[in-house]
Amino acid sequence: MIILDNIAFEIQKIGGVSLVWKSIIDACLHSDLDFKMIQSDLAKENDFYPQYVKPSKIISEGGGINLRRFFKVHTPSGTKIFHTSYFRVPSDKKLISIVTIHDCVQERFSTGLKRSIYLWEKSRAIKSATKLICVSESTKNDLLEFYPFVNPANVYVIYNGFSSSSFNVLNKEDKEDKKDKKEKPYLVYIGGRNSHKNFSAALEVLTFPEAINLGLKLKVVGGGAFTSRELTLIESLKISNKIEYLGNVSTEELNKIYNFAFALIYPSYFEGFGIPPLEAMAAGCPVICSNTSSLPEVVGDAGLTFDPNNVEGAAEHIRNLQTPLFRNNIISIGHDNTKRFSWESTGIQTVNLYKSLLKI
Repeated sequence: MIILDNIAFEIQKIGGVSLVWKSIIDACLHSDLDFKMIQSDLAKENDFYPQYVKPSKIISEGGGINLRRFFKVHTPSGTKIFHTSYFRVPSDKKLISIVTIHDCVQERFSTGLKRSIYLWEKSRAIKSATKLICVSESTKNDLLEFYPFVNPANVYVIYNGFSSSSFNVLNKEDKEDKKDKKEKPYLVYIGGRNSHKNFSAALEVLTFPEAINLGLKLKVVGGGAFTSRELTLIESLKISNKIEYLGNVSTEELNKIYNFAFALIYPSYFEGFGIPPLEAMAAGCPVICSNTSSLPEVVGDAGLTFDPNNVEGAAEHIRNLQTPLFRNNIISIGHDNTKRFSWESTGIQTVNLYKSLLKI
């Protein structure tokens, strides 16, 4: 039997980790594997929780998550594989224990007590793991750098996917209707704005002649309200009239935002994988992103990459994208690039790993 530890559904309500975990559950449901899931009722409140899973597949857990996440997990008799969605450890040391590593952001950028607790939790899980899954080659390299005791032979790379059914190029009629509104061209920035996300670069690029001459604005999706520091920077750059904060939006609305954007600006210093560039490419939106960590691996030849410490590189891409032939070519390459990734593939590869470990 395989036990899937669903605690990630409780730790977050929405997010990439939840999507990864859902893809694994879906693949297990479509396989002949004997599996069950350990969770509390709180897991069902996650936006990506697979509500269609039968109760017979669920082993219920009680207790508050803030303590339970640190306790060892007791698995039923007959368990062969324990795969945790977020750094939990099985009490039975004889099991094949699998841990998925999504990034090493905390190791590189965090400080203080929160970092210490997180790294203790993560290191304990890695030390107890029989096998580890990383979401990119870049993340695998980071794992081996920060945890040199890990045997590389026990690390597998299984790429994340993206919701290909939700992101696509709108039909001609919808696009023509939007054009009638004569909206000024804009860049789109999506997601968190922690220090490693380098949000300031997305703001700074608006001050370059290439962006000014085009009349570019910036639409910011998600990530919470602007901080006082961000507002001060926006004011100092004199671009307050060029920024539109949209907050959280539906998937359908995000697809429209991508479709009509001049480009996605993704200047992050560090990503374990990076899903938004794939979403944008699927929607026919060019991607201007940094050339660091996993991003070149994910965007391939379709990404317009630049040194995140040199925003002038991003401005040059803006200039080039104003040439229709160049722009259309980048959009076409981007669409082809997305075919390398899917949540179905993520799940199937994980199930195949289970089967190889069980020798079935």
